[in-house]
Amino acid sequence: AAAAAAAASNIKTQTNITSSSLSPSLAPSTAMTIGPIEKAGNVIECFIEVLSRMAILSPSHIASLIAAVVADSEQDPHHFLHHLYATYSPLSISPVAVAGEALLDLWVSSASTRLMEEILGVKMMLTIARCRRRMSALALGSLIGGRAIGLTSPLTALRLSVLLLHVITEADAYTADQMELDGLDFNSDLSRDYVLARRLELMRRDPIRVCDVLQCARATLLQMAAGFGGNEQFAEAISAAGGSDRLKEQLASVMAGNGLLPVSFSGKGEEGRGRG
Repeated sequence: AAAAAAAASNIKTQTNITSSSLSPSLAPSTAMTIGPIEKAGNVIECFIEVLSRMAILSPSHIASLIAAVVADSEQDPHHFLHHLYATYSPLSISPVAVAGEALLDLWVSSASTRLMEEILGVKMMLTIARCRRRMSALALGSLIGGRAIGLTSPLTALRLSVLLLHVITEADAYTADQMELDGLDFNSDLSRDYVLARRLELMRRDPIRVCDVLQCARATLLQMAAGFGGNEQFAEAISAAGGSDRLKEQLASVMAGNGLLPVSFSGKGEEGRGRG
């Protein structure tokens, strides 16, 4: 977690784009981030996959890692966690809870990052980005559902909610990505690369690929709402963080088990194209 935080801080060029390119259900609730491809970005990508798979298989292991980082910070007065303690102190939560919430916030930021190549429509980058968002959404849902990390920040709840809806909207495009990967020819497309071929074979049984992302998102939202004291309090927290009425309607629909409400995508952003 510490290395991921350090890597994230090394991304020098980040520009917030307006939410006008997002679907009406998401705007103006959030702004995605554009970042260039750098070594730091590659480090974050690797950390997300490793931590995501650990979180999905055993959320308690992530909790143990967080506790270890907190224990380390107690021996180092210059540890990066100390400035977070001051930020979260009004919430009167423990150092472990502070570290967990900080990791959660960083994870959502990393998962929501959009590289310039994705914005420009480079096919492979779109495929990787959809996989990263889906993997992160399921991992964060596992952590929250398994009570490995608590969530008290309305803003983080808003951003995670938007990520969950984003993953739902691009579910069809994700499925198309996987079907295309399944159809790659060993000789011509994979250049007889046995390692890559084996990796693709393992992916066919990946729980990230075969899960019902809508039901996973619903379970995560319901757990988040319970943490805020109920659905009404959760909606109030989303509003307090800047969530739109349309966003709250979409969240309520998913939480009720009805899926997303019909949306007219008029923008030219990837969110509109991502539905396939």
